[in-house]
Amino acid sequence: MSSAKALTGGSLDVNPQYLGTTVAADDANPNGFFVKRIDLPVPIIPQSKRATIIELLECEFHCVEPEWSPVASTAQATYLRAEGFLLYRSTTARPQAGDAVVIANVGYHDRIMQSTSMLSSVSAQSGPAHKWPLTIDFTDGAGHGILIGTNLIFCAAYFAGYQAPSLDPGNPNLSVKLKYRFKTVSIEEYVGIVTAQQPSQ
Repeated sequence: MSSAKALTGGSLDVNPQYLGTTVAADDANPNGFFVKRIDLPVPIIPQSKRATIIELLECEFHCVEPEWSPVASTAQATYLRAEGFLLYRSTTARPQAGDAVVIANVGYHDRIMQSTSMLSSVSAQSGPAHKWPLTIDFTDGAGHGILIGTNLIFCAAYFAGYQAPSLDPGNPNLSVKLKYRFKTVSIEEYVGIVTAQQPSQ
């Protein structure tokens, strides 16, 4: 078991705090890639030979979907896709899981069978109720997490297969809850972290 000083680098912030935000789909078109900025709760605190920064311990993603109404014409199967991303920096294009900009990502495919009548209910559905929330633990065996050297990160969502509001009441949204603490690192380590996490020129 690591001591409080070893775990936090001297900040002694052993009690985690939480921070969250929600990314909502566009009202006109719920399908696509949407990004939202997350301002970290305090500025970086430089000291003479040390710096206090954010250490991410855990990330929980939760997708909220609208209630589905079956289509009016013929029976069909609708395939949905929802993905959540936590990013070091903003991007306009949906990243791949292994891209350097990605801190973490989760996703699922879901299949909804729709019946022929607008008045009838969804005939079969698989997925969202038992797949969310999805949690990623960033800590290693000693309790150390991912260090963030910048003063902001980004949450992003990718949706595909959803209907426009005129056909489907409401749009999907994705929320993220972060568990973090403050950690003190050496100036040399701080400079290396910031350099690695800054946008490439």
